Amino acid sequence: MKRIIFGLVGMMFLSSCNKMVIMEPEAVKYENNYEHKYPVPIKLDGGGVEYHIPRGTLIGRYNSSFTCSPMPSDIHWSSARDFVKDVEFKDVFYEELSLKGYDVVGNPNYLYRRVDDNARAKYKIAAQIRGIRTNVCKKRTPLLRRFKGELGEMEMSVFWQVYSVKSKEVVLELKTTGYTKLSSPNPYGRAILLNESFANAVEVLADNDELQRVIFTRNTEETIRKQEKWPFKSLELPKLRVFEDDMKENTDYVRQASVLIRVGDGHGSGFFISKDGYILTNHHVVG
Repeated sequence: MKRIIFGLVGMMFLSSCNKMVIMEPEAVKYENNYEHKYPVPIKLDGGGVEYHIPRGTLIGRYNSSFTCSPMPSDIHWSSARDFVKDVEFKDVFYEELSLKGYDVVGNPNYLYRRVDDNARAKYKIAAQIRGIRTNVCKKRTPLLRRFKGELGEMEMSVFWQVYSVKSKEVVLELKTTGYTKLSSPNPYGRAILLNESFANAVEVLADNDELQRVIFTRNTEETIRKQEKWPFKSLELPKLRVFEDDMKENTDYVRQASVLIRVGDGHGSGFFISKDGYILTNHHVVG
């Protein structure tokens, strides 16, 4: 019994000593001081996300415990290329920033409209991963030692550059750190750790006041000048009767009132609001 106890204590001690020290940060409290402003369209640069980690760099450790792989080992970047498999950084970038009110082009749900949508971007954002620190446990069943999946934690350092399509120059450089923790084993544990730590780095990016100032207030003075020169008077819309029957019965009527607006290389939707030709559309279409 003593040997068993000493053995378990030894494995626990070995597991704790083998871990890479990673401090769990405070949760991101997102706040946008420019939410009422018009967001300029942005996109993740066509090259996607790059890695800039020297070959042989220690990026983490496989932990050892009673239910993890029996032998602890270091993870070096030269032997960790499989870490980049099944990673969807572009989708993560789109989802996280869109949720924060940014106008991100390159919707992954678009199939044929991606080219037109990408043409709207006024800024390109490039990301370069410059550091990874992780602790990974290859979870196994206690008795049969069958592989259940991977769990652990990861910290990721990301360097960002914001490039103006109009002025053809980098207008902003930022660094953010993302962190995530996976408590339940998953066969794709390392990919999940990469995706989620990158997602957290994007969240921190979205909260950056310098980025918000560039994206949400750009061209504000120009917009005000245009409004001062606005040649039209206020438009009063007549009250219209609400459909009393099913919407399906009025499909043709609604379709006739809808339009496609082409602006430069992009396009958007709109609809007639009066019989003399006024059309209502989104601000970003004409912005």
